[in-house]
Amino acid sequence: MFFKRIVFIVLALCLSLISSFAQNVKEPDFIGEIYLLTSDSTFISLQKTAATIQAKSNGLSMLVPLATQVKSHMVIKGSKAETRIKKDDNPVQLIVRCKNNDYEATNIISLLPFEVKKKERRYLMNKVSILGGSSVESMEGLPFKFEKYGESSYKIILENMEVGEYGIMVSEGDNSPSSFFGFRCFGID
Repeated sequence: MFFKRIVFIVLALCLSLISSFAQNVKEPDFIGEIYLLTSDSTFISLQKTAATIQAKSNGLSMLVPLATQVKSHMVIKGSKAETRIKKDDNPVQLIVRCKNNDYEATNIISLLPFEVKKKERRYLMNKVSILGGSSVESMEGLPFKFEKYGESSYKIILENMEVGEYGIMVSEGDNSPSSFFGFRCFGID
């Protein structure tokens, strides 16, 4: 009887240790790095993608100078991200490494939907019109759920994602060049 209890306790302890290790993916190694969780124990590191800023006018500046409107877009080359997720794989879970996880995640992490145009993905940042003033799009992007993960990361939970192209931007908020860590992109099919 005593031996059976010890065996049962040892087995229960081993199973709980195995399941706790299987459910924990380590934090990304570098600030700004993002993991897409593919299961409780595996992940894919999202590729860092460069973006450029492009400004275009509506072409009426020669005919009617006061009607000119200029739009600025953040543009990424290529119509599709390398990392693809099936729409049925909900919720999408990401681990985002930051300097620390003391802030509310929505203050430093933005999930942006991209519009696909020909061979590029773009996000409208602002519009300026001489008559109408300007409007600046918020870099807050789409809503998401989050929780602290490890010492300095966040677990981002994206539910009911629509088919499309998306980018995640991490910014530590001090507006210095080193505070912006670029885009990590993925697509929903």
